[in-house]
Amino acid sequence: MGKGRLAILYFAYRPEKEAIRKPLLPEFGHKVNTRIYQLLQSRASDIMSPTGLPILRIDDTKQVGDSFAERMCNAIESAHAQGFDKLIIMGNDAYSMRASHVHSAMDAMKKGNSCMIPSELGGSLLIGISKNQYNREQWLDLPWCTDVLFNELFDCLASCKILTEAMPELNSKTDVHELLFQKGELTHLAVFLLAILETDLSISSFIPPFQEDSLNDGVPFRGPPYMA
Repeated sequence: MGKGRLAILYFAYRPEKEAIRKPLLPEFGHKVNTRIYQLLQSRASDIMSPTGLPILRIDDTKQVGDSFAERMCNAIESAHAQGFDKLIIMGNDAYSMRASHVHSAMDAMKKGNSCMIPSELGGSLLIGISKNQYNREQWLDLPWCTDVLFNELFDCLASCKILTEAMPELNSKTDVHELLFQKGELTHLAVFLLAILETDLSISSFIPPFQEDSLNDGVPFRGPPYMA
């Protein structure tokens, strides 16, 4: 039992199920989308593991409830039942997050603060909350999976520390389009996705034509995924 201890609650579907529920690049098929989520989850593990915290992995086989809110609340309460009174809640959609952000969350919670990392889409990519700040009825009423979640959740949490400015997340093909290039240059995310696709074939289907030439300018298509 971990009474009074801090744990990471990793709340995410299995890659093969997430690829069906929310394919990021539908035209590339289930196999490629599964691979995307496998690597996103592998990256999340690389971020979480160095903290030394217990990681409670709640995938779709362990989630209980008819709605997202019910499944989230039941996962939190399951962690509390195991004796973990402080939780850092994360998913697999925060490509830009680093291990340093999780350490910042740990520091904030050790000082008695709740904490969050906002998403550019209005959600929250990381939530740090203590048991005494959690209220089931309140959390069931939150507008989960909407662009107003962060503001609503912030109002619910006492002494909430915002750990960093809003970060991008990957939830749709549109997000991929917007994040592939910044200021006309190939980003680490583009290299990451190219490595997942493991081919330069059909890359023009999701990269604007005027940017295609820059892909052949010193950037390997088969490079490893970018890791912090």
